[in-house]
Amino acid sequence: MAADPLKTLPPGFVLDSGAGPSVPSGYSLDQAAPAFNPGAALDTIKDLPRYYADAYRSGAMGLGDLAVGSGQLMAHVTPDVILRPLSNAADVVMGGPGNIQGNLADRYSGAMRNLEAGYQAGRANPNAPDVGRFTGNVIGGMAMGGGNAATLPGRMLQGAKLGTTYGLAYPVNPDAESFATTKAIQTGASGLLGAIAPPITEGIVKVVGSTVNAFQRGARGLLANFAGHSHDGGATIGNVGDRLEQEFAKQGIDWNDWPAQVKAQIVLETQRALKQGGTIDQEAIARLADFNKLEIKPTAGQIMRDPLQFAREQNYAKTEVGAPLASRFGEQNTQLIGALNKTRANVGATSPDQYAAGQNVIAGMQAQDAARKAAVSEAYTAARSTAGMEADVPLQPVADRLGKVVEDFGEDRIPGAVMGRLKQFGLMDGTQTRVFNIREAEKLKTLIGNNIDASGTPTAKALTLLRNSIDDAVNSLGETAGGETGAAFRAARGLASQRFQSIERTPALQDAIANAGSPEQFVQQHFIRGSIQDTANALRNMPVEARAEVRGAVIDWLQGKGVSGAEDTAKFSQAGLNKALDAIGPRKLELIFAGDRAALDQLRTIARVGRYVQVPPVASGVNYSSSGTTLLDALTGLQNVNRIPGIGPALSFVAGRPADMAMAYQTARALGGAPPVQPAARFLSPAVIEQAARPLGLLSSPVAAAAVPLVMQRPERRGLLR
Repeated sequence: MAADPLKTLPPGFVLDSGAGPSVPSGYSLDQAAPAFNPGAALDTIKDLPRYYADAYRSGAMGLGDLAVGSGQLMAHVTPDVILRPLSNAADVVMGGPGNIQGNLADRYSGAMRNLEAGYQAGRANPNAPDVGRFTGNVIGGMAMGGGNAATLPGRMLQGAKLGTTYGLAYPVNPDAESFATTKAIQTGASGLLGAIAPPITEGIVKVVGSTVNAFQRGARGLLANFAGHSHDGGATIGNVGDRLEQEFAKQGIDWNDWPAQVKAQIVLETQRALKQGGTIDQEAIARLADFNKLEIKPTAGQIMRDPLQFAREQNYAKTEVGAPLASRFGEQNTQLIGALNKTRANVGATSPDQYAAGQNVIAGMQAQDAARKAAVSEAYTAARSTAGMEADVPLQPVADRLGKVVEDFGEDRIPGAVMGRLKQFGLMDGTQTRVFNIREAEKLKTLIGNNIDASGTPTAKALTLLRNSIDDAVNSLGETAGGETGAAFRAARGLASQRFQSIERTPALQDAIANAGSPEQFVQQHFIRGSIQDTANALRNMPVEARAEVRGAVIDWLQGKGVSGAEDTAKFSQAGLNKALDAIGPRKLELIFAGDRAALDQLRTIARVGRYVQVPPVASGVNYSSSGTTLLDALTGLQNVNRIPGIGPALSFVAGRPADMAMAYQTARALGGAPPVQPAARFLSPAVIEQAARPLGLLSSPVAAAAVPLVMQRPERRGLLR
């Protein structure tokens, strides 16, 4: 009977090598299986619930391993006098007699064997990789980690803690020869792998990301070479020098003053960056210009502000190979402090310290006030020496105003001394006993002024109206001798009023005249901590030379905040300087340095360059604790081929230390500066790579920790490795 042409061997059928028919009835070996088998697909769908149930059971078993292991550890390390009562109590809760006999650790090991045997017997395919159980192990390990350290050393420490805890909690093979030895090896290995997994995983992720970006840059470079122009719309490969000259001119820098070798290097690097899709970066131009103004050599990371480059420079500077970077940073520190000292020397101040500066400022304000006071005295003396001092002044304007004041404010608002004098002139029904001339009018005005207690009160308003009426009476004399004398007194009073108003609204002038306060605190009190208006008034009430002393004292104060230590231990702090500048405020600084804008511009340039040097870009990953550098040195030391017995010295002579060579190359590139170009947008940004690297690094710790006991267990419990 011929075979059915529609039938083929069923899926998964294996020929039997034993006796008997090897092919089922109705099937043929020479017929191919159909592309789609509806029966097999239906069977698969029917089996899905069982697959999901097995996966759930395996995952739960993986999570339960940690509880089982913790119980096993407790059974081995807890004294019997404590453990046996607890076990008996648990047996009673479970319905037993509560009288467990024999060695508890051995009984627990037997229970573990039974649990494992039952689990393996219930698996549909015990020989298949037990991915579900391993996943449960990893999830349990992740629950032990907790947190997300910000630094790589912190994540390594976190991984070590997780791995150690996991190794302690995971069960040891109950058939192991020595529980203690196996547990110690398992715990130590899990802790070690948990610690080194994050840097390895994060490094791999970052290398992959960098490789992808490198391919992207290479493709851009090829396209630019074929096209013959850059991706910057305003620059071509040929006119980079002209474009840079224009951009630096906007920053007040003459490109032609730069050394030819430096310009050639910048042009070459800029051309390379433009070929890779970069564009001329205005902010990088400004940063490079700031460094140039201070005659400070930058590094590539300080100009580019690239997080990875900046972190690399800072971290390398702590290693032996990166010593040139450390030297450059030391030079920059010294040069920034020197720039502050140079600015202080150029403002024209002669005082050596805050105390002397305060004395000079006080003396200058006193001298200017003394000159004003002398001018007032001279004006009054001149007025008194005029011929019209005895000229009669009409009383009618004063009488009219007096009546209005009494009607509006009341007679009681006029002090008794003033009322008595008015009656001496025949006012208020008094008998005139004094002649009302220019001399007496001035005396009456002085008496009225001395009785005004506070502005805004009814008495002050009433007396002010009376004093104004006296002025009206004197002004009515016109161009007569009395009128000229009255004008002279008005001029003298105007000068006196200006002086008194200046003193009243200028606290610094009041303290200077009264010699109040200490000279060393004078500038800080009235210019650094004073209000903007008080500072402006104080500057108007001092000579030009004293203003230079104020500028010098302000810079001294800024130096005290921005520099710590002295001589070879002096350290520049951009944070301290910028905080001090912010404390004074831009408006007040503009007032103080109005006569020397170059000094203020220099201070602001120093503050900006300090930020470029010391403040890392966001997500730079600078290791300020030096722990990561220590690890880097250790890993680099492992690559020292000179340690290989016999052939080590020869290999070291030929190949050197690869890590050191790479770091030396990166260090040289960093010291050469960087082109003022904004790199083309990466296919994978540093932030994206970092966001991917950190969680994967954290996940790698429980994975690595879980792999240790998996490898150490007996073969039937290492299904994942098959």
